Amino acid sequence: MPRHDTYIKRCSQLNGKIVKYENSSEFDIESALKLLKSDKESDLINGLLSIVLNSGDYNLSMEKSIEFTQKESEWIIGCGIECFGHIARLHKKIDLNSVTEIISRGLKSNSKIIAGKSESAVDDITHFLKLDGKLFK
Repeated sequence: MPRHDTYIKRCSQLNGKIVKYENSSEFDIESALKLLKSDKESDLINGLLSIVLNSGDYNLSMEKSIEFTQKESEWIIGCGIECFGHIARLHKKIDLNSVTEIISRGLKSNSKIIAGKSESAVDDITHFLKLDGKLFK
């Protein structure tokens, strides 16, 4: 699986701050997994995005993204859901049995962050996998 160096820099707003994350051409799985053990939201988000965008490991990306959707923070949940779209784009597949209910719940969330990230995931999944968006309603 090729690295996706087109994601060199991308910004995401987190609690009023801009968090920058990079897709490094020197991806290190141990460093990414270490970030997932942090207490800082920005580290957690960077760790998950690093795995999803750089590892090429579909199963690990799905596992960690699903784990994120079970957390308390709307930013963490939103990141996990948004990563479903990245996974669909990069791997040209997604486990609909695992993500449909999560995304559907996200679309109905009172959190603008979670609802917005869910809409983004639906857009990516339906576009890259040629699916009907009504699946998530």
